[in-house]
Formats: sequence, structure tokens, C-alpha cells
Amino acid sequence: MNPIQANEAAQVAAQIARVPAHVRAAIVNAGIADARTVLPVPYWSTVRVGGTVAANTLTVDTTARKAFQYAVGQDMTIAGFTSTTAGFADTNLLRAGETLDNSDVWIWGLAAELCPNSEPALAARLWRECIVELSLNGTQSIKLGTLGMFPGAGGLYGVGQSALLIPDLATAGRGVDGGAGAAFGSMSNGNPMGGNFLKFPQPFKWGAVGNGGADASLSVIVTPTRAITIALAATRAAAAGEQAWTQPTTGNAGTFCDIRFRLVSVAVSRRSQNI
Repeated sequence: MNPIQANEAAQVAAQIARVPAHVRAAIVNAGIADARTVLPVPYWSTVRVGGTVAANTLTVDTTARKAFQYAVGQDMTIAGFTSTTAGFADTNLLRAGETLDNSDVWIWGLAAELCPNSEPALAARLWRECIVELSLNGTQSIKLGTLGMFPGAGGLYGVGQSALLIPDLATAGRGVDGGAGAAFGSMSNGNPMGGNFLKFPQPFKWGAVGNGGADASLSVIVTPTRAITIALAATRAAAAGEQAWTQPTTGNAGTFCDIRFRLVSVAVSRRSQNI
């Protein structure tokens, strides 16, 4: 601090000293109430896009699956799961659609992570056919792009073991047959080590409840734009030149993909009165 600044600071301190103590306390409390914290708080939520198996075909309908519309401890039907209660591996929301600590959240990127229990052959179709939308008020949505446009922390990467496809003769099928299953490779749209995400041209505001704005209920919506069908081999016993194969059943391995969405965002909130 130079001499001029020091002199100004001394004058201000002298003026403050003449203000009654209870007035000074009121001013400090008002300042704390207006103070804000800005933190890169992580947000994530998971959806399941699954199909039904009938007549040697896996069929995925065009029902919308919604992320961020359930909280820890709540049923996940809206996200495409059946008889499943959410845990922190699925989402970190404590109230469906609402920010943590009633913060204002500025979202400037979105990542879509394919969970490792997903069927790779189905994932290839979903990444081609599914549209992703963002809704902040429950009535209007913005089409952000297809799943293939969201590299996530890697998107589809490397090789997965399929429960839908017949493996080679030396390998038993995955799931019911207890084998590794057929290897299914996918082209990569991002390296998992790169922490990739789709950056928005401008941020979206996910508002705190009660702040007067309409954008206080977040949904990330995944919808197949057309019904997806994948032909399946029929169940068969082992025979000369053929490995045994058991067709997967609805709801089990090979019939669904779990997709975890992660927000790239910052949370702006009032500072705690206890800090």
C-alpha cells in the first residue's frame, strides 16, 4: 500500500469508528447476506434405454427417458429403469429437478458417459438414433443434438463384450451361458482420459427455486427418433461346429444401455451465515 492509499484507509477507518457498534454490525450482516460463492459443483444423472425381446428381435421404443428428474432415494421409472431406487452412483440430486443448496447453476457443457454394463451393439444404434434435449422448466425443451455429438469422457470407445451377438466357436455367450460373449468394436468419439464434453456456445442458467425465474426444473431428455430393432439368433444347444447360445431376455444383460449425463457447470449461491 502506497502512502496515499494508506492515508485514505486511515480516514475510512476513522469514519467507521464513529459509527455506532450496532449500525456497524447491521452493515456487516447485510454484506454477508449479499456475498456469493462460486463453485464447480459436479452434477450427474443416469438414464436407461432398454428394449424388449420377442420373436427373436430386440425392440427399443421411442419413449423419452429423463435424467435429473429423480433424486437419491426415489424411483427411477422416469429415467427408464424398472423397480429401481436411485443411489449416488445414479445421481447426486437431493430433490428431483432442483439444484443443490438452492444455488443458481450455469451450465456450459454436457457429457454423456456410456456405463460399462451397457450392451455395445445396442449402444452403436442409440448413439446414431437418439436425440438429446435440455429442458429447464418442464414445458419447453431445446434440442442439443444426437448422442453421438456428446463425447462425454470418451463416448463409445474400444471394444465391448456383447450379449446380443453370437461369439466365435471357441467362446461361450455372455450372460446365461457364462462366457465372455462376442467382441463388438466401436469407433471412438473421444478418449476417456481426455475429459471431453460438448461445450455450448453460451451457458444455460438452471435457476434456484424461489428466485422468481421459470428455469428451476432441469431435465436432460433422451429419445430414440425411431423404433430400433436388432435381430437376435434363436436359443440353441451346442452341436458339431456350433457353440451353445442362449438368447438374452428383457431387462437382463444385452438388452439395455445405461447413460450417465454429467454437467460442466458452476454453482453460484449465497454464502452461509455460519462462515
